[in-house]
Amino acid sequence: MKRIHAYFQNEDQAEGVRAKLQALRADNILVEEMPDDNHEMIGILKSVFSPREDGDKYPMQVLTADIAEEDYDRVVAIVHDNHGHIEK
Repeated sequence: MKRIHAYFQNEDQAEGVRAKLQALRADNILVEEMPDDNHEMIGILKSVFSPREDGDKYPMQVLTADIAEEDYDRVVAIVHDNHGHIEK
């Protein structure tokens, strides 16, 4: 199993990926708000994501999960297709 951290602009994007990962037999899937004190990662993500139409009204989300090694490339594609960024 491999642990991933994927970042999203909003909860809807993260929850959509959570549902897809459940179909892939991922374990320990957790979606939570990005902590406000994680300034370095928030700065990196703001440069990766397109400007948000809603400004910063909704907090960014982080999804963590344990996935099978053989599903890694598929998971990366799912995250990217849902406007997320995966930490390598």
